[in-house]
Amino acid sequence: MNDGAAHSRWGMLFRVRILAVALALFSFLLPGCAGAPPHGLPAARAEANRLNEMGVEAARRGDTAAAIRDFDGAYRGYAAIEHYPGMMTALLNIARVGTGSGNFPAARKALAEAGSMTGFVPSLAAELFFEHARLLLREGKAAEALPWGERAVNSADETAKGRMTNLLADIAHRVGDRERAGTLAVNGLALSGNAGDRRETANALRLLAELALERGETTLAESRFNEALSVDKELATGSRIAADLQGLARTAEKAGAQEKAADFWGRAANVSLGGGDRAGAAASLERVAQIREQAGDTAAAMKVRSLIADMMRDSAVK
Repeated sequence: MNDGAAHSRWGMLFRVRILAVALALFSFLLPGCAGAPPHGLPAARAEANRLNEMGVEAARRGDTAAAIRDFDGAYRGYAAIEHYPGMMTALLNIARVGTGSGNFPAARKALAEAGSMTGFVPSLAAELFFEHARLLLREGKAAEALPWGERAVNSADETAKGRMTNLLADIAHRVGDRERAGTLAVNGLALSGNAGDRRETANALRLLAELALERGETTLAESRFNEALSVDKELATGSRIAADLQGLARTAEKAGAQEKAADFWGRAANVSLGGGDRAGAAASLERVAQIREQAGDTAAAMKVRSLIADMMRDSAVK
């Protein structure tokens, strides 16, 4: 593969990777349905709430199997007392964890069941639409996701509208409507700021950076990625920090600043490795090796690739 083709392949890989990270972090988990009556919560409902909260905690730890198991237990507990808000909450949480972890069958099943309950819990309809859009997007069906994303935005309250607008912006971007994606991302940025949602503020900034980079506006892209990085560091979310650094690396490459790009790729690799993402770290380091090769420093490229091999070998042993 020639240098131009390699550059194109890696550029596309990391563009998709950054958007995938952003999309994964649109997700959030719904807490248990509290609302205790004056004389205390009935034991059956309290137990279902407890299982739902256990699922939330398991998901935060990254134990998706345990999370889905706990949410399923919560659903059955709520179903036993016909508590529809709880039932739908548990199902939406199963869908969110399933979509995020790649367990699409579990997500589809949960959404199908939840869809029959929106008449009982209209306040969660927007979340149902959002999850349908998110699942379809993760499955690579952006065109099918689009109407679900639009329904989510149109149904959302002010606290959720920024998050759902950002998702719709991402969908518009994936279907090739960059103008609409940009307009939606600007709206999502404003809505997220008004709601004080820093996570979604960073997501909007990252998408705006991607759009600027695609237009060749490297100065604006760098500024937007740096803004997103500042927010993500404030929130201490490693995967998004790595995504921001990868974006800055690609921006530097497009601007012809190869040494600067190599530095960003190296920083991204360190963040990924620190977060346990060896594959992400290896991919970033491979780009460093390619930059060294393009500069004629084959010895440095070999050292980087040796480091990658050692890192992945250690991972396989563990």
